[in-house]
Amino acid sequence: MAHLYHCAPRLSEALRLELCDVHPELGPSGKLHVRFGKAANASGPRPRWAPMLDGLDRILAWYQSDIRPLFPDTAALFCDAHGEALKPETVRDRLSRLLDTEGRSNDDRFTPHDLRRACAIHHYEQGMDLITVQQLLGHEHIASTMAYVRPCLTFVEDAWRRATSRALTGLAG
Repeated sequence: MAHLYHCAPRLSEALRLELCDVHPELGPSGKLHVRFGKAANASGPRPRWAPMLDGLDRILAWYQSDIRPLFPDTAALFCDAHGEALKPETVRDRLSRLLDTEGRSNDDRFTPHDLRRACAIHHYEQGMDLITVQQLLGHEHIASTMAYVRPCLTFVEDAWRRATSRALTGLAG
């Protein structure tokens, strides 16, 4: 479920993706059409386009050409052996078993939602502004996005160094 990190959909959104929702022809690396985006207060689905960042276009192309044909011919992008869309508890259980197999300690474990948070944090730390992160996550309110973005302890110092370096370069000419 690399796309949980690379384009930050909610697990429920990712599992409702269908083959027709993958659009490699849109934008520099393609987009996913998240047709069933979460909406507040049960106001119905809020669709959005999620960019396929950090090589996700290549991962999904490989998945669609080499892996997905091994499963029944159904609309679901991610399905089980019967062609049914994967269920959130199945994904959580499989991830937990993989982490067990790796011998991960309780402090070193993560959930599908942690991948979404990691995507938001890493893109923000790399210079993506909060409004863009908000759009990526499909949040209606910036306050929701701010709750996700918890940069590393040296974030302020690193930002100061970058700004100082740019200023000095600009002065030097």
